[in-house]
Amino acid sequence: MAELGWCGVCVEPSPEVFEKLATLYMKNMDVYCYEVAIGNNDTFIKFYNNTNAVATTIEHETKRWTDEKFNEITVEQLSFNTLLDNCIYKQFEFISIDIEGKDWEALQQMNLKELGCKMICLEHNGRRGEQAKYIDYCKQFGLNKILLVNAENIILAV
Repeated sequence: MAELGWCGVCVEPSPEVFEKLATLYMKNMDVYCYEVAIGNNDTFIKFYNNTNAVATTIEHETKRWTDEKFNEITVEQLSFNTLLDNCIYKQFEFISIDIEGKDWEALQQMNLKELGCKMICLEHNGRRGEQAKYIDYCKQFGLNKILLVNAENIILAV
């Protein structure tokens, strides 16, 4: 989207993936990259790192990728509000949350109306029970048009 002139924020706790992300946007002054995880509080946490971008902060999530190898490292975790406090941008028309099992934890910290969100992509990892609560949560902020529901994601819009 940055190629189309959009500005934004990218959050990535994996050092290897973050390095690639930061290099990709190094010359784009409208994209800010943060090497942190998002969770309920500001702390340091265990992170199950993988250079193939399937890393997670939840150990049992590593079982989903039987052919992958993970290294446990420590990364900084921020609450969404702390990230927002430190971010130049305070509103986001499009939000994508793909954080391997902590998607619901992050979403609940967001007032999508105050954030100016008009479209959101949420990873639910094929958990059918998660879809309804994600949709219900977003509906209260006016995101009630379901554009897509597939095996991994839900996309909602105003």
